[in-house]
Amino acid sequence: MDQVFAHDDGGPDNGWGPAWRKYTNEWNDVKIPGNHRTWFVRDQLNGHGVLILPGRGYATLIDDGEWDRFADHNVAIRRASASEDVPWVFGTRGQLGYDEDTQGVQEQDIVFWYVAHHPHMAALGPTKWLVTGPTLRIQR
Repeated sequence: MDQVFAHDDGGPDNGWGPAWRKYTNEWNDVKIPGNHRTWFVRDQLNGHGVLILPGRGYATLIDDGEWDRFADHNVAIRRASASEDVPWVFGTRGQLGYDEDTQGVQEQDIVFWYVAHHPHMAALGPTKWLVTGPTLRIQR
């Protein structure tokens, strides 16, 4: 009974409140910095969920990167399937498999993938840890 939503500042009201829209099928999506896109995944039965806020990075880095040819999206919404819960079979450049069928995700068990685009900056030195990824804010 999971639901997945996106919020874009200034977006229309599509029945879920101003600026919110609901995903109905599996989808790859990108963040839109100017619109401050965020995502919300919730359990429809109890309303509990998690707000996914794109990463802000730290000094030297502005955020957790932008999509590119290597990884052409920021999030992927997939319908969970026990038959797909196996060791990764797609290789190092396999991206997210299981995305050809665009199954419905409304009120289903879902998997929400967030892709943090890890920059490789030699000037930071060999011992600098790079922190990337979203802020997860639990909603109850």
